[in-house]
Amino acid sequence: MVIIWFRANHQRLLEREASQDTVHEEFEQNITAVKKYLEAWNRSGWLNETLRYLPRNHVFKTTVYLIIDYDNDVFGENVALNLNIRQFHADHREAVYYLIHELAHAGYLRYHRMPELASAKTLGDLCAIVKFLTYLEGMGVISSLRLRTREEGFIRQRLQGASQRCRESKEGS
Repeated sequence: MVIIWFRANHQRLLEREASQDTVHEEFEQNITAVKKYLEAWNRSGWLNETLRYLPRNHVFKTTVYLIIDYDNDVFGENVALNLNIRQFHADHREAVYYLIHELAHAGYLRYHRMPELASAKTLGDLCAIVKFLTYLEGMGVISSLRLRTREEGFIRQRLQGASQRCRESKEGS
């Protein structure tokens, strides 16, 4: 079971945004749009993408905290997903891709304890930690890759980025 929970207490960020002359309404609309997109998505779609790389009998006991003004993170089996990420506002599908990514970490960490960097005493210990972290991150990336590819999520973003760079270089000429 995956529970999605949103805490609407973001007054501190709104005050900071106001001090930077950012429009509150646009911020609120962006956050609300990403939240609604996540809520409207068929959970079995993103859940099945995540489960594809976990043991067959895996059952999530996870709460996904939709937060504002912090990083995406996994703590225990729970996930914090920052709704104020620029990519989420540019393309709401990114929120689902990131959610799959973070859930893959949470699932993997149920079966494998996160190593402590301070426990590394030898080069071999350090290499084992780097391998673990590389695998952990790779699992997050591969978990959402199939959906990204099917939806052409990363392709569209790369083309938009390349198009933007071309416009900027022409303007600078």
